[in-house]
Amino acid sequence: MDSNTRNNTLTPMSKIHVSIRPIEKSDFETLCEIDQACFPPGVAYSTWEMRWFLTRRGAFGFLAEVGDKENLPPGGSPIAGFIVAWKVQGKAGHIITLDILERYRRLHIGSNLMKKVEEEFRKAEIRVALLEVSVNNTAAQEFYKGFGYKVNERLKNYYPTGEDALEMARWFEE
Repeated sequence: MDSNTRNNTLTPMSKIHVSIRPIEKSDFETLCEIDQACFPPGVAYSTWEMRWFLTRRGAFGFLAEVGDKENLPPGGSPIAGFIVAWKVQGKAGHIITLDILERYRRLHIGSNLMKKVEEEFRKAEIRVALLEVSVNNTAAQEFYKGFGYKVNERLKNYYPTGEDALEMARWFEE
């Protein structure tokens, strides 16, 4: 995808203009800060892990920027959230993380990012998409179920904190 390609959407609930674009190298520090804000220590990715996920072969991602720059917090970024995914060998895809800052949740930003990733999966002829979600994050589980993901298995002690995760999968029709 051309790095200049942008998908502009107006979220139905908020009237905040949101622009979705591919992640660029210059976004890295902000993405790490957002991941740390979205997840507790031990679940949030380290800077090293985030760099690894973003630079591995087959990795791609999108971010959402809010157009209402007048209402940003002091020193704030217009980035409201992002998604990182990976085209695994064969016909599998893996959603690594979906991070939306709390003040931008429930505005369909996460849904728009998921749709962009799934569109890329379809273009690459991915047949199944996988992701992991904390057993305690029922809101995220319900969100993913709304996209057709089903629990595949429970992953014991998945997170460094000892917390279990659920592996969820979605099969795309041929």
